[in-house]
Amino acid sequence: MKFGPHGTYRVTRKGNIIEVIAIDEWNDVTANQLFSEVNILRKEITTSTWATLIDVKDWVLGTPDMQQLTMNGTKIMHSKGMLKEAFVTGLNEGSLTMAQLHAMTPTLDGYERKFFKSHLEAIAWLLDEGYTLS
Repeated sequence: MKFGPHGTYRVTRKGNIIEVIAIDEWNDVTANQLFSEVNILRKEITTSTWATLIDVKDWVLGTPDMQQLTMNGTKIMHSKGMLKEAFVTGLNEGSLTMAQLHAMTPTLDGYERKFFKSHLEAIAWLLDEGYTLS
């Protein structure tokens, strides 16, 4: 049986940063839709590298299929120039959500993912790393 998407998101591009706001529980269908949209937006970026800012404060968890698809999707996006990911969690390191986020973090050359409590801290890090909002 095939299920429809579970969970929602909003995705926008500002400069060479793609911003995602993830909401509720996700399955592989939702993750696949997001990666398709990110792939379209990243083609608008004129720099060779780009970053994502992902707000997961209202995200719950994902299915095991979503977890594997996200790991593979991150590897594909890295091969297309994504080097940094800033996650806004607002969570303590010991939460189940943080454990799943860490489990979905690939080890890739030149790739870095950091977790922040606030949107402003995440943006400041990406700007310090040379990314822009315009």
